[in-house]
Amino acid sequence: RPGHRNHLLFTPMLASSALGTVNQRSICQPVRPLCAKKKAAYYESRVSKIDKENKAVVCKAHTGHVYSIPYDKLVVGVGFQPNDFGIP
Repeated sequence: RPGHRNHLLFTPMLASSALGTVNQRSICQPVRPLCAKKKAAYYESRVSKIDKENKAVVCKAHTGHVYSIPYDKLVVGVGFQPNDFGIP
């Protein structure tokens, strides 16, 4: 799927990687193997609602499937959409 990645990319060092001054492996971390190593589950979805009363996060997968994940404690990390300005 275009625009979706299953890895973390540290974009500030992307130009250095292209020039060869930084190894590409140093700025890109695959998510799925990291989750498997920690015996964690990986969900690629968007959060549509945080139900604080029932302590659950309501998610929607790219297929349209809606599901909820219960939590004891919730940490919210704000993401972003990178923009490479069409540079290949």
